[in-house]
Amino acid sequence: MELSKQFLRTNKPRLVEYLRVNSNLTLQGVHAKGILTDREYGALRDIADHDKLNQSIIDNVYDKGDKTCAKFLHMLKDDAEIQETVPQLGKLLSSWRETPGENVSHASGGGRGNVTGGISGACASDDASAKIPDKLDFFQKSLCRLNNGVTEINSILDYLGERKFSKESTALVNAQPTQQAQMRKIINLITTKKLAGHLFDALVKYQEDLMEELVEEYLNKNNDN
Repeated sequence: MELSKQFLRTNKPRLVEYLRVNSNLTLQGVHAKGILTDREYGALRDIADHDKLNQSIIDNVYDKGDKTCAKFLHMLKDDAEIQETVPQLGKLLSSWRETPGENVSHASGGGRGNVTGGISGACASDDASAKIPDKLDFFQKSLCRLNNGVTEINSILDYLGERKFSKESTALVNAQPTQQAQMRKIINLITTKKLAGHLFDALVKYQEDLMEELVEEYLNKNNDN
């Protein structure tokens, strides 16, 4: 059960209200912690209405999965300035319980939970990458789930663009009409081992929950063969 995600959904109206006086501070915090990407931060920082800003922050966090929700809630819990300004928030957060086994390392800016044979620890991307040497095979065998499950297309494109994914390729992806089609196009354009490694790392970074499932499924299927 995704307890952190459920807590965020259930208590969204109260969180929006409680964070009203600290909306800009909250935005700075989620950006500094890496919860929001530079692109997401840029899209939100011009929202003048505090309630709308808080709603957008929470929606962005919620869409990233349970572990990101836990990281966000830890940030609120650990921020002395926010807690001092809004004492009601501390009382609300005292009722939150993390998903068992989640192990979010909030003190160091976030961490990753465990997957059987999959993603674990602060060096999650490196660990998972070492266990799946053939990334192109992984993408092909996980194609349907990736097409339907990946939502952070812009963040992934930004990551790849910093690592020799051409502007022409990025334009081809952006020309696709749906997120599913965009993800399919990205995979079709990944033809080298080096780019495949970069895409794999981007997916671990921005689609952590989905990748935990896919890595575990892939490793289990390979072990059965």
